Amino acid sequence: MDSLSGQYGPVDIDLDERPMGDHKVWGSEGRMCNGKCSSQCGKRWACVAGSTVALSGLLWVVANCLTRVPPAAGATVDFDSASIDVELPRQKAVVINVTKAALPHSYVEWVVVNPIANVRSSNSLTAQQIGIKEKGAIVIGDKQGDWVKLAQTGGWMVIALGGKPLLQSRTVNYFHVQSGSCKDMAAFSIDDKHACMAAASYLGYQTPLGDVETYKGKAQRPQGCYAEGRKILFVPGQAICGDHDGCKSNLMKRPNLWEPLCSSKAYPRWMSGNGYMDSSAIATRVAVNKKHMAKVFKACPAPTTQCTILWPVSINNFVRIGFGASIGFFCPAQAYFATIGCKFAVAKGFASHWKGTGFAPFWNEELPDAVFHTRWNQGGDCGGMYWMRHFKPMVVKCEMPPAFISTPKYDAFLRSPQYNGQLFDGWSNLYLQSFGPRLSAYRLPYNHSFAAFHVRKGDKEIEIRDGGNENMFQKSGSVEGLLAILNQYWPHITSVFIATDDSNTVEQAAKAVHDKYNITWSANAARYPGGSPMAQFENHASNDGAVNGVLDDQAGLASANVLIGASDSGFFNVARTLNIGLHKGMPRLHPWCYDVYRRKICD
Repeated sequence: MDSLSGQYGPVDIDLDERPMGDHKVWGSEGRMCNGKCSSQCGKRWACVAGSTVALSGLLWVVANCLTRVPPAAGATVDFDSASIDVELPRQKAVVINVTKAALPHSYVEWVVVNPIANVRSSNSLTAQQIGIKEKGAIVIGDKQGDWVKLAQTGGWMVIALGGKPLLQSRTVNYFHVQSGSCKDMAAFSIDDKHACMAAASYLGYQTPLGDVETYKGKAQRPQGCYAEGRKILFVPGQAICGDHDGCKSNLMKRPNLWEPLCSSKAYPRWMSGNGYMDSSAIATRVAVNKKHMAKVFKACPAPTTQCTILWPVSINNFVRIGFGASIGFFCPAQAYFATIGCKFAVAKGFASHWKGTGFAPFWNEELPDAVFHTRWNQGGDCGGMYWMRHFKPMVVKCEMPPAFISTPKYDAFLRSPQYNGQLFDGWSNLYLQSFGPRLSAYRLPYNHSFAAFHVRKGDKEIEIRDGGNENMFQKSGSVEGLLAILNQYWPHITSVFIATDDSNTVEQAAKAVHDKYNITWSANAARYPGGSPMAQFENHASNDGAVNGVLDDQAGLASANVLIGASDSGFFNVARTLNIGLHKGMPRLHPWCYDVYRRKICD
C-alpha cells in the first residue's frame, strides 16, 4: 500500500541567505555619498563608494571609516558613540547605533550541519559526552585545532569526523538598530539565544547567557534579539504569531524601548520557539531518539532462546481493536520483554508490511513465512497476558517456560525505576521510536504554527456509559467549544487540524471558520455521521486506506504545537505522549495542551 502518502505537499524551507539590498549612505553633514568618493563627504566618509552596499560592507564602513585607520585582520577597534542614517530604496531612514565598545572586525559563528553533534568534556573523542547539539543549532566558541571550545556553556565539539563536517563556520557582523527593524535594511533578526548573547557581547553588553531574558508575555511581539537599556531580551522564533511570512506587521509591535540587534546572515529556520517543527526538525528529532533508544535496548540483557515472542499482529489489527489502547500496550511491552531477555520473532511478509506502514522494526529475528507459521501453530500461551490474547484471531504466542511473563509482572515493570528513568524514560521515547519513520515521512498540514483538535464520538460512548463523565464527553466533541478554548488560551493561532471519526464534526468545522480560522483534516480517515457506529466497537474499519487515515490523524496531533482533546480517549493520550517525545528538549511556550474532559491544562 502507499503507506506514506498524505494530503499535504512537503514543506520546503529555504535556508539560503538573502542577498543584501542596495543602500545609500548619508554623510555626517547630511550630504549623500553616492557612487564615487566625494570631497564633500569629508575625510570621515572617504571610503564610502558605490551605490550598492552589502550589510557587511556597511559595518566595515563603521569599523574602518570612523577611526580613519583600517584595522589589521583580527584587531579590535574602539568606537566613540556614533550613528549613521541609511536611506533605503523606499526612502525609509534606519538608524544604526554603535555603542562604545572594543569590537572585533567580524565574528565567527558555528552551525551544526550534521543531524547530531556531541559536546564533550575535553577535546578528545574519548572524553565524556556531556551534551548533544542538533542540526541547525548555533554554536559560539573558539577554534582550537580540530575542535571548537564552547564559550557560553562549556565543553568541546569536534569540527569534522572521518572527513564528514559536523560544524560549519561562518563570519557574521552584528549591529544595533536604534530606529527601524532588521528587515528594513535587508538584514536578519537573530533567532538563536546563543547568537543573541554573542551579538550583545560583541556590541559591548556584559550579559551572561543565563541573564538573557526570554520573552514570555502574551502580547504579540516580533521574534529576535533586543536591547532594552542595558538589558538583553530574546523573543523565541515565532513565539506568538506563527511563521515569519505569516506575521502581519500591523499586529507585530515592539515597545519603543526595544532596539533590535541584527545579523548579516540568516539563521536556519528549522524550528520555531513555540513548538512548531518543520519536516527537517522532525526528522532530526526522530534520528536522535532512534540512536538513543538503540543504546537503551543494547543495555538490556542479550536475547536468549529461553523466551521468544511469536508476533503476528499488524498495525491493521491495532486499528481494528483500537489504535490508542493497542499501541499503549505494545510500546511498553517491548521494554518489558527486553529487560528480561525475551526476543521477538516475525515472518518476513509481516516485516515487509510493518515497515511499509511506516513503523520502526522491533524484532530480533525474521523467519521465512512457512517457518514462522509452523512455530506459531506450535507455540504456547504467553503467561495469560490479556493483550496477547485480545488481538483475536491473530493472537500472540510464545516459546518460554510457564509463567515466565505475566500481566502482574508487566504492571510491576511499569512502576519500576528501570522503566521510569533508570533505563527507559517511560512511554514517550518508545512511542517516538516506533512511530518515528511515519512522522518523518508525514506531510505537515501547515508550514507554520497550528493547533490540533481530537474529536472522538460514536462507539466511544459505550465506554463512557461504563463509569465515565458523559456530560464532559459530549462537550469534548463540540467544535465551537474547542474553538472557544483555542481563542481563550491561544488567540494568535488561527490554523487548525482536526482528527475525528465524525463526518458531522467536519461539516461543523467548515461552517465555524468565521473568516478567522483556517481548518483542515486528513483526506483518508474513515468517518461516519455521529462517529464510528456502535457495531464497530473494537472492530473498526482497518483496511489499508482506513489505517493510513488513522496514522495521518495521529501524526497531525503529534506534530501540532497546540493540542486540544480529551483524556478519556486512548488515541488522544497516545498523541499527547508522542507530542511530548517529539518536542523533548525543544523550546516551546506553555501551556500547549488542554484536556477538555478534565477541564485543565495537560502540558
